[in-house]
Amino acid sequence: MAKFVKVEKLPENLTKDEYVINAPTFVEEVKECYARAPKDKLTTSNFMRDIAARVGDRYLDDNFNTLIHVNTSSFRGLPFGSPEEVDIIAKTMLKKALPTIDDAYVDYHVKKRPHGTKLIYFLGNHAQTGSFSANGIDEIKLKEIDTYLERKQKKVVGKPITSTQND
Repeated sequence: MAKFVKVEKLPENLTKDEYVINAPTFVEEVKECYARAPKDKLTTSNFMRDIAARVGDRYLDDNFNTLIHVNTSSFRGLPFGSPEEVDIIAKTMLKKALPTIDDAYVDYHVKKRPHGTKLIYFLGNHAQTGSFSANGIDEIKLKEIDTYLERKQKKVVGKPITSTQND
């Protein structure tokens, strides 16, 4: 049974039993649409609708319709310089139209984790962890990871060396 831990920073080395879910971001979907980005670097309804459709196709059910569910007109004419800047605009637009989009993002990644995953590191906000419970995944504390993954901890043998010299 998998568990998850909310972290601010990932450990340096991950094993095959560990999986990472980042804070909700749609940079990947933005990059898929970026070739069709307006050359004047100002958002258009069509560009934002294209991004919303990509996000919806990946994270939402078949009832999602970009034309019905997302009002892109409020997000026209906003300047951007990179996919990361478009992502910020897209997240604002999607959260306004679909308040549960972050939960859908986490739920998607929880369900798509590799078979045999024992521990999921989550880098998002604690308010976005509802999908873990809905999928039967309990939270553990950071200090419990080594015990849960049955890692050997270094044993300290003997007393620490203290300086007893008098100068």
